[in-house]
Amino acid sequence: MALILSSIGRTTFALLARRRPRTVISGIEVVQLEGEERETMSLFGKIQDALDLISRVDPVRFSRIRKDMRRVYIMGELTVAGRKFVGSSPVGLDGCFVDLAFLRAATVRSVAVLLVHEATHVRIDHSRVKQHPRMIDRIERVCRAAEISFARKLDDDEFMAWLLRWHRARSERG
Repeated sequence: MALILSSIGRTTFALLARRRPRTVISGIEVVQLEGEERETMSLFGKIQDALDLISRVDPVRFSRIRKDMRRVYIMGELTVAGRKFVGSSPVGLDGCFVDLAFLRAATVRSVAVLLVHEATHVRIDHSRVKQHPRMIDRIERVCRAAEISFARKLDDDEFMAWLLRWHRARSERG
């Protein structure tokens, strides 16, 4: 899911985020915008584990992610037009948002797949593909294909089956 932040919105957002807990993992800044401070290390640890998994399983993709995605923001519920999302990559932000509740409950593999998906959005944004409404479905298909390509490399049939069921359920909801 791609959103558009104006330059004023990006500046304001950056100023607000400056005072929140943060760390740098594999060259990517991770900022906890919401949630309890006592869970900061656990949340950062899960993102670290997910990035480590991507690095081990798909080093080429990992180097692209490090090049393209500068930040990961952990924040509360991501809802756009009444639909809940577990991640979002606003155009021009060079990073993504990860839903706090998703991060708390998700497996490391699920977080890795989400980061692959959102990093693909960032890569598409960097390639200057217009984020026109007619392109949304096509861009989402590219991002889902990146997820599936990465998940196949995990060599875990059970996880792959879960991911395919999850995609099918999302596409049926519209």
